[in-house]
Amino acid sequence: MNDDNKKYENKMKERCLQHIKEVFADRLHRGFDFKSPDSGTEKFLTAIWAANAHAHLHDRIEVIVDSTDVLFIIDGSKYERNDDIKKDIVGSMDRFGELIGIPIKCYLTIGGHGKSSLRKEDWMKVKSGLGFLDSCIFLGHNEYLVLQTKEEMGEQFTYLAKKVFYGLMSEPIETVTNETEEWI
Repeated sequence: MNDDNKKYENKMKERCLQHIKEVFADRLHRGFDFKSPDSGTEKFLTAIWAANAHAHLHDRIEVIVDSTDVLFIIDGSKYERNDDIKKDIVGSMDRFGELIGIPIKCYLTIGGHGKSSLRKEDWMKVKSGLGFLDSCIFLGHNEYLVLQTKEEMGEQFTYLAKKVFYGLMSEPIETVTNETEEWI
């Protein structure tokens, strides 16, 4: 890759990460609902997904919103993605030198291969945050998965989950045999 391409990619990445910060700041005074995202929170989720797609972050972006509503972004270039969330937060600071506050309101990342699913390392990270991680959101193409991790449900490592898909829907279309087909 030549220097011009590297400069362009770095500039694109900075723009995309800045967009995440702007959407977060714009929405902050109204609050976020990370357990059951509303349209404002979904706008923030979309900004993260778009940054991953447009800045070629290769599904390595990780976002943390801490207990005092401070935003931390790990873009995958300076830090390696690891299985233990404690490794991400111990001594982690934003550009103003602020430490991540515990408990963490939400940990957000991209699922594998454009799907809002959990990989083995994601499960390990979720379990490592037990006790100080309120929720996790895994983003995919036109979908997201919310995992409420603040409290386990009955059995060990069983959590309440909500998966949302987006798509287009139209009214039923009549077929030649006058039967109706539903399109989702």
